[in-house]
Amino acid sequence: MSSLKIERTEFPCPLCGKIVFLKVDDPQSYLSRTEHEKYFGMQLATYRVAHQAAGERHVISVLVDHKGYYRGLIDAFAEKKHQETKPLTQAAVSETETQWRVLDINRLSDYHHELPSIDFFLFFNTEEKLVVPLHYNKKFNFLEFTTLLLKKLDEARKIYGDEMKHLQVSIADKIVHTWTQNNNIVAIGLQHAKVEALVNGWIERFLSVPQLLDQLHHHAEPIFLVLKILDQQLMTPEEDPSLLLRLVTDDLLFTRIYTPYLDHIERIVERTSREYPIAKEILSDLLHGKKTVIEILHDDRYLKHFKEIFAMIDFINRRKLLG
Repeated sequence: MSSLKIERTEFPCPLCGKIVFLKVDDPQSYLSRTEHEKYFGMQLATYRVAHQAAGERHVISVLVDHKGYYRGLIDAFAEKKHQETKPLTQAAVSETETQWRVLDINRLSDYHHELPSIDFFLFFNTEEKLVVPLHYNKKFNFLEFTTLLLKKLDEARKIYGDEMKHLQVSIADKIVHTWTQNNNIVAIGLQHAKVEALVNGWIERFLSVPQLLDQLHHHAEPIFLVLKILDQQLMTPEEDPSLLLRLVTDDLLFTRIYTPYLDHIERIVERTSREYPIAKEILSDLLHGKKTVIEILHDDRYLKHFKEIFAMIDFINRRKLLG
């Protein structure tokens, strides 16, 4: 790892390939910056940058260390110049429905796979009048279903007002569970009661995340990983759902680790594996920067060990084994 600070950080835009840059000492070169605690001896910050490309604005979130070295991509999405949303319905069925629009988050479609226990997972923001489809079956008539669901929610709000929290409604043959907090609503179709208990504990935490609508843009991958964990019932309703919240909000899971202490890695793996056996399989690749935590969790062999993996990460960082 170089000890020299570089003038500017360059990286390719994952959407168009154009080289984008920022300067860690120049706030004019980025949209926002979020500092993080030390992670495997690294001092990292999340930077959000943007550039124009073919009528769109591409917004990219990356991890950069304190010396200006690029350490990982979190996510990227395109904002259309004229219209980044589309009407929910073509016909003006009612004033309420025509106000709502569907937000298409480009990269979320990459994670639309079958989840046997979860039919769909939809997010609504009442302030922005946006519907965000986070997961649904491709054969599912999403637009028609959402129009009917909005009618039900509007009905319930007239009866219960702002006190409406957890609501269960029926649409066609689907039982829909909805949770409401402030301006945010989540609607989920579930196949099993056991999954409902798991979801209920997590959703309340999920809805309390600051700037939640903004988080949906940048954390497509971990949101789908959480749905897989819930679908496969990899935890019990009695367990603390804060790990699932961490999975959605922790930018550091996307970084590639760089350390000057390469000769220490074998010893760290051996020591850590005595506490956490999963370290034997994944820790060497992680510490050598070959894989990120998110990439490891995408492998079903390791997703089922997500609690042990987080405990392993915290063990190493608490003891400052890499500085």
